[in-house]
Amino acid sequence: MGAEIREEKKKIEQFINELTVALEKGEKPDLKPVNLCLDAAMLITRAGFNDDVFMQLSPNLASSLSGGFDNVKAVRKKIEYFNTVCNSNLISTNKINFYTSQGTLKPEYDWYLAGLKDLSQRLDIVSNEINEQALP
Repeated sequence: MGAEIREEKKKIEQFINELTVALEKGEKPDLKPVNLCLDAAMLITRAGFNDDVFMQLSPNLASSLSGGFDNVKAVRKKIEYFNTVCNSNLISTNKINFYTSQGTLKPEYDWYLAGLKDLSQRLDIVSNEINEQALP
């Protein structure tokens, strides 16, 4: 799960850096969907299996494994929502003008960079919780 979180965070950081550098250079890059995916719930469920034999678990633990950790699920939902917003607002058959006449990003697209930064921070938090064994 840690490797999956690091990979998604790396993708996010790459999008943030590329956009920030381009904007600082005065370029006007198109905003594009990032298609992030965090399939941690399935990874958590797999933790209940050992050598293809399901371990005997208490009902509470089995329920926790099948549903995933609350914080991981919350981040996954945020990622899914961000993907949906990207697909709804950034994909069009017509050319989208993301910038004002002054060359700055239009206010209605501020959510893009802010959303990427928020997801990066949330992945950091979950990663730290896992690494510091703060989650069961």
